[in-house]
Amino acid sequence: MTGKTRLEQIQALLRENSEETRDAVLDFFKQEYGGTGFLARTLAEERPEEFVRYALRVDRLLGAPRALDPRTAELVALGAAAAVQCDHCIKAHIGSARANGATWDQVLDAILVGAHVAESSALAVALRAFKQEKARRHQPHVEELE
Repeated sequence: MTGKTRLEQIQALLRENSEETRDAVLDFFKQEYGGTGFLARTLAEERPEEFVRYALRVDRLLGAPRALDPRTAELVALGAAAAVQCDHCIKAHIGSARANGATWDQVLDAILVGAHVAESSALAVALRAFKQEKARRHQPHVEELE
């Protein structure tokens, strides 16, 4: 496989043996990230080739952050998980944040910040729709103008 990129090597392995490739990727994720969540595990069990494609996208997009230390990155991920109400994600990122040195107070702060962002977002969307509907319904109908 000389001259091939890492991605090309993985794609060739995937074509040759999807289960073996899946197992190698699962091992990599266990070493690098402490494991995988429900979504990745289910894909790995049900569709190994799709799991590998998904995992490659995740690793390429989310690999190790460049400017954030692992603890900070996990606290950011925890806040985002809280904002989108992903129960499994919240639990996984609590564990990973703690494993990377986060205190319980830092974990709680990340959750509260994420929840505040979600609440503010929900209110902004709902209030924008409210104002639009209120303005639309207060416009006179054609029959009222005659």
